[in-house]
Amino acid sequence: MKNIVLKACSLVIAVLLTVILLFAAPGTYEHPLATIVNKVNLIRSTSPPRIIFVGGSEVLVGINSEMIHRRFGRAVVNMAVYGGFGISDMLHLIEPHVGKGDIIVIIPEYGVLKGDFDSDDFSNKWIFLQSPKYAFEKIYCLNGKLEFLVGDISDLLQCKIEGMWGELWKGKNPFIDGAAAYARRSNRFGDLMKNWEFVPAEKLAGRGRLLRPDPIKPVIIRTLNDFYFAAAKRDAAVYLSFSGFPVGEYELNRAVIESMADQLRKSLRFPVLGSPADTIFPYEYFSNTIYHLRFEGRDRRTAILAGSMEKVKIQPSGANGRR
Repeated sequence: MKNIVLKACSLVIAVLLTVILLFAAPGTYEHPLATIVNKVNLIRSTSPPRIIFVGGSEVLVGINSEMIHRRFGRAVVNMAVYGGFGISDMLHLIEPHVGKGDIIVIIPEYGVLKGDFDSDDFSNKWIFLQSPKYAFEKIYCLNGKLEFLVGDISDLLQCKIEGMWGELWKGKNPFIDGAAAYARRSNRFGDLMKNWEFVPAEKLAGRGRLLRPDPIKPVIIRTLNDFYFAAAKRDAAVYLSFSGFPVGEYELNRAVIESMADQLRKSLRFPVLGSPADTIFPYEYFSNTIYHLRFEGRDRRTAILAGSMEKVKIQPSGANGRR
């Protein structure tokens, strides 16, 4: 009996050590949301002063960071991954890495502004991977999701084992941290370099969806202002800008969108760049969803955003003017 107990304890210890080693060691994950690992590594490895973009997949595919880099002469970090990461948890991951002279531009999708800013059930595990204590307390305990924690940890381990094994099978290095496809799909700034296929307007996901007319929740305003105050202590600047959006969807939701913009201008303690009408485009500039710009739309939107940044006196690094 004693031998059976010892063997069982040894097995449990071996499993726990394996789990710890898998989490602690760098490695490849077979999951697109593991891109958050690459993005956190990217912001860690670049030095201020930088321009840092925060948002969902609309920003991931809809910003030409190379253009921003050339225009302002700064390192650019596109931290966007997926709208389901929300904004508040992304700001938590970014805040420790904000430095003197950084410019953070937050671009929430309209649907995210109408939510609660938190990560969804698909994203929670990846926030846990990057910040276990924060995610355990805020996501799993405070939000009542503790019952999903073991399953989420198991999913992370499975993604890592599959990813590392897949890289080994291809004769590649399995200890490159992050998503398996990141290096071949992203540029050095973190932009997803995929020019989406043309999709007829009637087939765009999300088309015709009405935004709720209620105001932006106070918790969202508080989250944004709290981040601004934290960044200001590090001598960094924060701005908010608006999503690229199809003209038809803007017209359908014009009153709600303009009301949101007005609320943001009145409630935020930091500047808002431009207006929603600045970045509305024809349907043919979008592909697969009403938030994903193709390259032509991405470049036009980026030029408009750069112009808005210059209007508030954001200038090339080393020039006189705002950081």
